[in-house]
Amino acid sequence: MSRYKDNLSNMIWQRFEFQIGTHENNFSIEREHGKVTIDTDNYSIKGDGFKRRLIRRSEVETVSRSISRIRKKVSAVVQLRDAIQVFHQDTNPKNFRYINSSNPLDHSKYDAISETISWQPRRCALVGNSGILNKSKCGSSIDAHDFVIRMNLAPIGGIYADDVGSKVSIMTMNWEQLLLAVRCTRNRTNDVTKECDELDGRMNQARDGIVWYTKGGYADRLGIVAEHMLKNHHGNGKRGPRWAYSPRVMQGICKTLWKNKNPSTGLIAFSLASLICDEISLFGFYPFEKDTLNRTISYHYYEPHSSKLFFYNKHRMPVEFRIFKTFGKHGSPGSQLVIQPCA
Repeated sequence: MSRYKDNLSNMIWQRFEFQIGTHENNFSIEREHGKVTIDTDNYSIKGDGFKRRLIRRSEVETVSRSISRIRKKVSAVVQLRDAIQVFHQDTNPKNFRYINSSNPLDHSKYDAISETISWQPRRCALVGNSGILNKSKCGSSIDAHDFVIRMNLAPIGGIYADDVGSKVSIMTMNWEQLLLAVRCTRNRTNDVTKECDELDGRMNQARDGIVWYTKGGYADRLGIVAEHMLKNHHGNGKRGPRWAYSPRVMQGICKTLWKNKNPSTGLIAFSLASLICDEISLFGFYPFEKDTLNRTISYHYYEPHSSKLFFYNKHRMPVEFRIFKTFGKHGSPGSQLVIQPCA
């Protein structure tokens, strides 16, 4: 019985985080297990012998009303050159190496092999991977931006073009993808061939942009992957992506910055975007099982049956959603959080 209540509590926790994000007043819902009351003032729920606290407003960092203030806030804890370093196109991948940003004597070494991305008055699209993008027809709106940042080598173009577009300025790569890419380079056995081929294709999507490993360090492993891609996919003058890493561990930076114990790649990318953009439009950031019309939403737009992942996510994405939602309302003229179809 105890296990049943725990599972039930987890489900209600997830469902009510959605309700808290979309409703202002207290209300209650009748379910087959009984009546559950949501108290939006105290952010708690009660029902059938259990009680669990929801997100408290005091735990959610209020987003500044202008992107310049966000930029000031982020730059106070990390400089742009320490947030991202992009290896020069002509840097040999064998020479990719991590430079310790905490040592001022090493800063001069950046220029020899890499560079950062300078701020420009650019309109940026930050594209998450939520199933809210399915049938959104937002592809052309996303691609119309000057700069497009995408998450974790998500598939784009082709059958996804109408909804998510195909333009890439930066494509992030997570830790699991980096490990798989290194394994594919060193030992592409039959049991992983299909995964490896798919991963190569995902990285090739960024051939006109940058593949960025966001978590900090491991530039040498990135070099192993870049060398493989150069040798097997981008020879004979074919253009390949540039490669980037974070000298500072951006996950730790964002943990402190946004008061989130385990920030997602989306929040890390948002922090970077505040340093290089003057308008940010957020697409595909909607971490709930149901949309405002009560339609079922998949966790990823490219995995139609992944809605169950909403119940087992470590990033506290509903908290991040509140940050993005506030920014969408008050961030700056032209900035927005898009959770409705574009056409």
